[in-house]
Amino acid sequence: MTGDAADWAGCLDDLRAVADRLDARLRSGDGSAREVDAALKLYGATMAATLTHLWAEPDHPAFLPSVGYLTMYGSPNPDTLYRHAAVDGRGEYRISGSRGTVPDVSIMPFGPPVAGGLQTFPPLRFDDLEIEPDGTFEVVLSAARPAGAQNWWRLEPEVRTLMLRSVSERWGAHTEPRVAIVRLDTDPRRPRPDPGAVCRRLDAFAMVVEGMIMSGVNRVAALRDDDVVNRLVTVDYSGTGGGLDDQWYQEGCFALDDDEALLIETRLDRECRAFSLSLTDSLFSTIDWVNAHSSLNRHQAVVDPDGVLRVVVSTVDPGVRNWLDTTGHRVGVMQFRWTGPASAPDLSVRRMSGGSLADELPGWVARVTPAARADAIRARQVGVQLRSRW
Repeated sequence: MTGDAADWAGCLDDLRAVADRLDARLRSGDGSAREVDAALKLYGATMAATLTHLWAEPDHPAFLPSVGYLTMYGSPNPDTLYRHAAVDGRGEYRISGSRGTVPDVSIMPFGPPVAGGLQTFPPLRFDDLEIEPDGTFEVVLSAARPAGAQNWWRLEPEVRTLMLRSVSERWGAHTEPRVAIVRLDTDPRRPRPDPGAVCRRLDAFAMVVEGMIMSGVNRVAALRDDDVVNRLVTVDYSGTGGGLDDQWYQEGCFALDDDEALLIETRLDRECRAFSLSLTDSLFSTIDWVNAHSSLNRHQAVVDPDGVLRVVVSTVDPGVRNWLDTTGHRVGVMQFRWTGPASAPDLSVRRMSGGSLADELPGWVARVTPAARADAIRARQVGVQLRSRW
């Protein structure tokens, strides 16, 4: 879209072109992704781009929903709520609110695009702040510490966005943080939007949507090209991918028929404070963790009496507690996060028929009945709805 700012229909034409290119990409693939999967991916990314690109303003910032259940990009961790705020790294801001009771709250500052992702800065952790007895706080972000500021975080001039992470493995059991951000070094009044500025954002809108989609599609393609299939490798996301400095990532594709399963086994390091094991589809969207047993964390999983964590990846319910449900996706990605250990755990991954799985599992592995599985899924549905997603 170019020219008159009122030519908003041109943005829709650009989005249609993105849809056509995505459709062509899927048609040339192996058929693991359906047209409806691509449609949901496109609309989800459009929602995300509306919030993080079209409405994001460094002069009038707010922490808006970004990576998440409905926005369908970025393979979000099911245990984490993500919000983004646009900022100007040369400005001065104040963040205030209530810390809440979730175990981990942090902000990851991002800069401009670089090779492999976005320029990433060290995380800003809420537990490093002086919190009032009632749980409230204020912190100033700027190049230099203002006189009299109780809490201060240095804001690097290259920073463009702040990603707020709220992490809880007990969904709905904690109070989420309530966080507001304002800019201090400019006039807070927001005049009517400038048509030229809106036009420029709309010009780039489809490109932003396509970038959100293709970053995931290309990630899956890279894993398959490297033959990381039905196995896992350690991935470093700390430099440009927004990964935390005390977290290890392991990724690999699964490729299974409906009657097949993967049995994954590992011994947890005693320094491992938390883990999140989840699946994505072939477009790198995290599989529906609300209405299916497609993710596991330390609270949801059990470690067997011999000290081994055993997890089954399959479409058919294996009747064991530690199940990652592919929900019918024959191809996707296993994405495992481990927090705290000095190194990523050693994992064994075995592909087998579902019928032989029972013979491979020790008798003490925790089993569940169909009724217990249904209760577990309903508990997931409740837990997610009790969290503040918006």
